[in-house]
Amino acid sequence: MANFNYICQIFEFIPLNNNLENSIKELISERTSIKTEEIIGFLQKIYPNSNNSTLRWRLYDLKNRGILKQAGRGVYSLNRKADYQPELSPELKGLYKTVLKSFPYISFCVWDSNWFNEFMVHQAFKRYYVVEVEKEAVESVFYKITEKNKNVFFNPQKDTFDKYILNSDVAIIVISLISESPLLQMNKIIIPSLEKLIVDCIVGDELYATQQNDIEYILQSTFERYNINPAKIKRYASRRNIKDKVVSYLSKYSANFN
Repeated sequence: MANFNYICQIFEFIPLNNNLENSIKELISERTSIKTEEIIGFLQKIYPNSNNSTLRWRLYDLKNRGILKQAGRGVYSLNRKADYQPELSPELKGLYKTVLKSFPYISFCVWDSNWFNEFMVHQAFKRYYVVEVEKEAVESVFYKITEKNKNVFFNPQKDTFDKYILNSDVAIIVISLISESPLLQMNKIIIPSLEKLIVDCIVGDELYATQQNDIEYILQSTFERYNINPAKIKRYASRRNIKDKVVSYLSKYSANFN
């Protein structure tokens, strides 16, 4: 029932009366899937003045947002997977607070390369704390971080990775944040969404070189375990000019990309 209330909130549905709430409970109680016609009928009750094309668009939008997932031809199920909530280490929190204190008005996020170990067969023993900062401020943030930290690198290229970062057990990497990147707030810390990490991992630049040997397993694991918004992936992939590649790549893991 909570999932359908969530749907209602997203679309600002007309409030459900008790009779309709009971009918929805009967519709989804102890069921693993719902046919397209049943969902359309449910939406028709909420939008009595909408035509069939509009109702089908709303069904498509529910699927595209990752709220419903396609379980087969003409069959859907609720997306009951957990939201991604990685562990925020004290070091990462401290790094975030350092940047926020000196630059309270810039856009930035932080993340930990150890987050990928959850999805990898071959565990990475080198650890990177990554700070992604809007382009205009990235250099200033780099210098601020170097005041109290060692092994800090600014937009490192392959030769820097090979000569220095790969020889460090722990490194802090400051890079430019791509505008309109999908971010989220967790415990007052801004981090990349799982959708952003997936797309960036597929791009596969030097920062994600360690993950490339396990890329298939990483993608399979993320889709099996967590709630993923396909629309968010597509928008960000378009921003990185690799939408076709990402959609083709991910179609094997989710029917929402077919």
